[in-house]
Amino acid sequence: MGSNPTSNNNNNIRNLLAVVNLVISDDSTEILEVYEGDNVIELVQTFCMKHDLQEDCVSHMVKHINQQINQTQIKNDLRR
Repeated sequence: MGSNPTSNNNNNIRNLLAVVNLVISDDSTEILEVYEGDNVIELVQTFCMKHDLQEDCVSHMVKHINQQINQTQIKNDLRR
C-alpha cells in the first residue's frame, strides 16, 4: 500500500494524489494509495513483488497511475 500520509521529513501532512483499485485475481482487489512525494515506480515495483506479479506490469501500472494523478491535478486546477 501507499506510504503513511501523516508526515514526510518536514513533518508536513502530504496530499493524497491517487487511489487506485487494482484487481489481483477474480476474488481479490487491492487499493494502492499514492501520496505527494511518493515514488510511483518504487510503489508499483513493491506492489508487484508483494503480489507475485510479473515485472512487465510495472510500466503499465505506472502509466495508469500517472494518468490518474494528472487528471486529478487538472480537475483541481480548474476548481481554483
